[in-house]
Amino acid sequence: MAGAWVCRAGHLRPSSIGGTHPGTLPTMSGDDHESTERDDHRRQDGGVRGDWRSESQRDEEEGYRERRNRELIELLNELRVVLPGVQVLFAFLLTVPFSNGYTRMTSLQRHVYFVALLSTAVSVVLLIAPSTYHRITFRHGDKERLLLAANRLAISGTAFLAIAIAAAMYVISDVLFDATSAAIVGGISLLAMAILWYAIPVRRLLRDRRTEHDAPA
Repeated sequence: MAGAWVCRAGHLRPSSIGGTHPGTLPTMSGDDHESTERDDHRRQDGGVRGDWRSESQRDEEEGYRERRNRELIELLNELRVVLPGVQVLFAFLLTVPFSNGYTRMTSLQRHVYFVALLSTAVSVVLLIAPSTYHRITFRHGDKERLLLAANRLAISGTAFLAIAIAAAMYVISDVLFDATSAAIVGGISLLAMAILWYAIPVRRLLRDRRTEHDAPA
């Protein structure tokens, strides 16, 4: 009889007559094993490679609320990375007028310095704004609007930060060398930030949108 127990040498053990034995674990077929391995690889890779799913499909799988919470945490963590550097630059620029060498700066150097100071101040305001927005609208159930507004504020803040860094590099290079060297250093700094901060991500975004458009439904 299938599933019966037999006694041999004073020990009970399942009968080996057909069927699945009680107390034993079911075995996986080859297809199930391969599917499990693929799922493990996807989890290890973070689901990044070959993820052609649309944003709506990812929303359905992850859940609207879970995804919005994750995006908000990511945004706030990114702002925590950016803000310390901006604050250090702002503090440095605030001390320049009170230094002994400020009186020896040329008119052009002072104007460029003032551009750097204003750009840094605007950058600080824009980068801190999402945190204040979040605190004021706390528990109002408006995270979608918060994320969209905070994303624009953060991008605008980094744009003003790029201007501030380039202007500061110009002033320092002009003091150390000459106006030609200062223009080259400032231009290269601004170009590098434009490529790394904006051109490369925008190119990737456009490529992903084309891939998403061409992906099977």
